Amino acid sequence: MTRRLVRALVLLLLAPTASIALTGSSEAAPQPCTVTYSRTGGPIRVGPDAGKDHSWNPFTIEVADSRQVVDLDISYTIDFAAAQDLSVHLLGPKSGGALVPSVQTLNRGMATGGALTGTYTFDDEAGTRKVSGATNGPGTYFPATPASGLEDFPAVGSWSLWVLNYSSTVGGTLSSFSLTLTYATCDTDGDGVEDKVDNCVTTPNADQSNRDDDALGDACDLDSDGDGLAEAADGCPTVASSTPTGCPTAPRTAKLRWLDGRKRLQATVSSPVAACEAGARITLWKVRVHRDTKLLAVDASVAGRYRFKVPRGARYRVTVSSSYSPGQAECGKAVSRKVRVPRH
Repeated sequence: MTRRLVRALVLLLLAPTASIALTGSSEAAPQPCTVTYSRTGGPIRVGPDAGKDHSWNPFTIEVADSRQVVDLDISYTIDFAAAQDLSVHLLGPKSGGALVPSVQTLNRGMATGGALTGTYTFDDEAGTRKVSGATNGPGTYFPATPASGLEDFPAVGSWSLWVLNYSSTVGGTLSSFSLTLTYATCDTDGDGVEDKVDNCVTTPNADQSNRDDDALGDACDLDSDGDGLAEAADGCPTVASSTPTGCPTAPRTAKLRWLDGRKRLQATVSSPVAACEAGARITLWKVRVHRDTKLLAVDASVAGRYRFKVPRGARYRVTVSSSYSPGQAECGKAVSRKVRVPRH
């Protein structure tokens, strides 16, 4: 394999993974799985209205989201002294404008007395506790009829809470009203990839790149190359390596030759990674019988070269010490062959 080919392969290995964004997906609006819609309330009038046996107090929330509802929770803050005279019902788009409530949070007579004061939440997953009896403090209750009656259909449209007061003497206040809808599909980070299959649910990454093929995409993975070093401490976060710096090792070779025309020794450092050539630390040694003598340590040029002026009639060699090129590689050691400089 030629040196040029080896170098090209190593550079390809070290190059960051390219990202290909899906057309238009980066512009998708976030779609959280669960959304709460709220509005202020108002007075609960003393009844009855004309032609009725109660006062009718509707509070409506408009929802524009067309996704399918898979779970519904209802919450309101109320202050009403005669709980036995109160009915609170929710109509949703599924009702189609009919005057029959779809979900009843409580019906007249379920509570036998006392006040409803505070925030009340109605949730099918709340167990079997319903509003009943004389004492019903703020908290979470199971609705009188299941909230699932308004699930499994698109949310878009009007959601109206009907507060019906059958008392002719007692009024009250509904301070606020909210719906919490959980949708069948969602894209929390707005990257165009549904949460169910998104490998970074809260971080946009339309390309879903995942270098180490684990459960997390590169955009939210603290160790995206899977080499055991966190991104903040990894010198080469896009390339897996077992070295202390997190960067791969790159080999180096050292060549030494006599340039007769220039009367100089030229040392050349070569590597598949250009950063391991430029500025390499080269040490010149004079070869002796028992122990070589260190003459000079210098930094190579950008091209990985250095020329030495040396006494003639002796033999020389050079060594290149290992080094780290930040974000590139751990550059290996190298030793040249011995070269004799002619006397003349």
